[in-house]
Amino acid sequence: MVSPFTRLGALIWRDYATDGVPASGKYEPQKPYIRTWASEMEALLSDAPTRVGAQYKFSTATDMDVDPGDGYIRFNLTSPSPEGVTEIAISDIDKFDLSMRNFWASLDDSTTLSNRATVIIRDADSDFSAIFRVNAASVLESTWTRLQVDWVDGSGIFVNDADLGIVAFPTGDEGGTKIAISVFDTGGPVGGEPLWRAPLPQAATFLAGLTESFGYCVTAPTAEAVFSIRRAPAATPNAAVEFGTVTFAAGAFTATFAASADRAFVAGDILEVVAPNPADATLDKPTFTLVGHLS
Repeated sequence: MVSPFTRLGALIWRDYATDGVPASGKYEPQKPYIRTWASEMEALLSDAPTRVGAQYKFSTATDMDVDPGDGYIRFNLTSPSPEGVTEIAISDIDKFDLSMRNFWASLDDSTTLSNRATVIIRDADSDFSAIFRVNAASVLESTWTRLQVDWVDGSGIFVNDADLGIVAFPTGDEGGTKIAISVFDTGGPVGGEPLWRAPLPQAATFLAGLTESFGYCVTAPTAEAVFSIRRAPAATPNAAVEFGTVTFAAGAFTATFAASADRAFVAGDILEVVAPNPADATLDKPTFTLVGHLS
């Protein structure tokens, strides 16, 4: 970390002309050095009330695919329009070289997936602020984190290199209350048949990749068998759109799950599971459990 002082106190008030060497003679502190040190100390103390939270600087660059730089944060839109921001790139270390990576990575771990954390950003020298909610899984790059956010409130303009204080509040632990839907066929499914179609009684989100879901079969298919996982708005079962898949690879007894993004259901939305089409006659007694998180 770079020192905020031109000269350290230990050097200004050292005992000898050459520090640690008595033969060099007694050292008399220089008043200009003392005045500079005192001015720098007073400036730091006067700024102390603004040093709340993680300490960063603002960058007006908007490229999320590039490291914002040690100690920097940037939006995917140029300030002063933070209300349109949907992504924030933030360095894994703050401007004092303190590591923040694990904390930023934790902000998407929440039982309330539509509001995983609240992030408050304040300008250290002005009454400017921006408040966001983390609304999706974060992207962990090699040396920075990309937070997916919604705008909440704020005012003012963050200028390039402005000193910022950042405070974030996660809403809970990952996991929480879940819903588990089991799908089972007593033999080999008919090609394209709905194995499950029912409304969800409560709002829920199925995570990207359909994580935490499991599936097996008694007899593995000779060719790849792909089940379609779909969502339809409430009371419109014929409008179902695929958002994920469950696949038994050729010769595989264990299913793999795929979904490109989180899929949110409101109460009454319909979950539908459709068998492979055409069917593989060798696939026997497939069963799998889909896991969602209640909102």
